[in-house]
Parts: sequence; structure tokens; C-alpha cells
Amino acid sequence: MSFEPPGGARRATSDIARVCYVLLLLNLADGMVSTLASAYAGSLGYPIADIGLIVALYSVASLASRLPSARLADGKNAHTWLIASCAIFAASLALYPFATQTWALIAVRILHGVTFGAATTLNMATFLAVCTPANRRAATAGFTASWSGGYSIGNFVAGVIADTYGFGAAFMLAAIFPLIAILATPKLKESLPTTTSAKRDAKATWRVMFNAEVRAVPLLAFSVNFLNALLTTLFPLYVLAIGLTLSVVGTARALQSLTNTLVRPISGSTVQRFGALQLGTAGVVLTAAAIVCIPFSTAPLILLGLFVVVGAGRAVGVVANATGTLDLASKGVLKRGTASALMTAGGDSGNVVAPLLAGATAAAIDIGPAMQVLAIATAVASIVAVLTSRSARVSASSVSA
Repeated sequence: MSFEPPGGARRATSDIARVCYVLLLLNLADGMVSTLASAYAGSLGYPIADIGLIVALYSVASLASRLPSARLADGKNAHTWLIASCAIFAASLALYPFATQTWALIAVRILHGVTFGAATTLNMATFLAVCTPANRRAATAGFTASWSGGYSIGNFVAGVIADTYGFGAAFMLAAIFPLIAILATPKLKESLPTTTSAKRDAKATWRVMFNAEVRAVPLLAFSVNFLNALLTTLFPLYVLAIGLTLSVVGTARALQSLTNTLVRPISGSTVQRFGALQLGTAGVVLTAAAIVCIPFSTAPLILLGLFVVVGAGRAVGVVANATGTLDLASKGVLKRGTASALMTAGGDSGNVVAPLLAGATAAAIDIGPAMQVLAIATAVASIVAVLTSRSARVSASSVSA
């Protein structure tokens, strides 16, 4: 039996709190921009199809940053890289009001994506490092609640500030929060010991992707984030098209994230009971069903109610995904940096594909039908992924028997 001194337990608790605080601040800033991005591009005169591409650039850049950031996360200077990525992330947000030309807006979106992707990958790797069997459940609850809590505050604040003071003021306010996050970043004295199973060459690392448990992490992250990015891209445009304001968008997204924050802490035991992939997929289906209902209404109260359902579905999906990722790291299947990158890269892939499909589909069949068609397709794909994964496990068991 191992014994951790009280001072060590207090230090671990403090580090977890700091990691959660950093995540809350980073997501607060990113949540503000996610509410504003498509409407801001629209105010500059871009058509819907081009807006989808502009929104997606951020996610492409974020995806490209994940694997390099994972390597940095497992190195000796991870803390320094986290501080640098937070600082440059703040600078990228402050540049949005000046990015009125196409080349400038593209450059800012790419810089935003790279630095946010690096900061969140490095911060999540820190989270995986400070988790222990004793604090795991509380740590996961706090981390996932901070994830949604940041977006809840950011989404609400963005809409109100943009309506009252304009886009420029909202972007400048967003830039402050990553700078505050720098003050909270914990510096670990040493990295996690690398287990024997995690010491694998590049070919072995790719082979582990054939493991159904490993493959489930990016697949679930893709579905959860695809639906969120679909709403991020099209819902502000839908709201403006039916004569409502960005405050409705911000309030709806804030309610979504608030529901996330409240539901996530109570989802952990349920995920453990039913399995991460199965329950996560149920969350995807619930989210998709709520999105399908959105174009049937123009009443703000009904739209806000549907976003509460969206928030509950997303909460279950994210907790399931985080639990699966933590399992991989704690069992030594993957290094913590690689596990972090695997989950975040899957999510980024959803963020990349959704705006592109959303813009193209909305241009072809209108905004409301585009939300419905893409939501249904995502739910069906998730169900197929679950059935395929279960079939693979059954086949593997039969062969081994």
C-alpha cells in the first residue's frame, strides 16, 4: 500500500484547481470568439459558404498543433510552452478587430487556432499528470465542469458585449483572459514516469489505433465537436435571419454551457457503469435530436430550452470522452501527451469538417434544413460506430477463445 504525505495531497489538489482555472479562462476566451466569429465574418460581407471556410480555418490550425504540442507536453519545458501559447493566444484575439481584409482574417484565425490548440493540449496533459487514483473522480468532474463553465460565461458575455459595444470591444475583452491564465499555470516538478507499455516506437503507436478502446476516443470527440461546431457556425446566422439579436445567441450558448457545467459532475458514475463509448453516443443522439428541432421554432424561449437539451447531451459526451482518455493514460496504453492529443485532435477534426459542410449545405438547402440533415447524419454515424466497435470486440473475444 502506498502512502502520500498530507503535503503531497494538498499540492495535488492545488495543482488540479490551477489546471481547472486555466482551462476555464482559456475556454472563456475561446467561447467568446466562437459566438462572434460567424456573425463577425458576416458583418464584413462574406457569404455563408465562405463563412464556413473561415470558421473552419481555426480548427484546421488547432488540429495541426495537437501532435507537436503533445511532444512538448512530454518534454522538460512543457510549462514554458504553456505560458508562451497562452500569451500568443491572447495576442491573436486582440488582432481580430484589425483583421478586416481577407488575408488578415485568415492569418488571425490560423494564429488563434494554433495557440489555443497548443495551450489546451499542454494544459490537458498537465491535468493527466496530476491525477491520481485517489483524486481521479473529483479531478475529472472539476476539469470537465471548468471546460463547459468557461464556454458558458464566454458565450453569454460575448453576445451582450457585442450588441452593446460592438465586435471590437468583445474581442479585446476576450484577449484579457488568456493573460490571466498565465498566472494560474502550475509548474510540475517532474513529469509522469513512462510505463513500459507506453514506451513504443512510432510504428507501435500507430498499431495501437486498431484497439477499439483507443479508436473510440477520437471518434466520440469528433461527433461531439461536430455537432457543437455545426451550431457555432449556423445558429448565429439562423437567429439573425429570423430577426433576433446576438444576445439570444449568447444566452442560448451560455445556457448550453451552464447545463454542461451542472450535468458533468454527476455523469462520471453513469459513464463508468454503461461504458464511455455507449453513453457518449447516447449523448450525441440526444444533442442531434435537439438540433433537429431548432428550425421548427422562432420563439426565443423554445430555442433556449432546446439549448438546455443540447447542453445535457454534450455534457455526457464530453465526460465519457475525458474518462476514456484518462483511462488510456492511467493504464499506460498511451503517454499523457499522446492521449491528450488523440482526444483533442478528434475534436478538432469535427470542428474542421462541420463548418465546411455547414456552409456548403446551408448555401444549397438553407440554414435550418442544413442543421437538421447534418445532425441526423452525425447521430447515425455515431450509432454505426458503436455497433462496429462492439462487433470488433465480439470477434476478438471469439478468436481468443
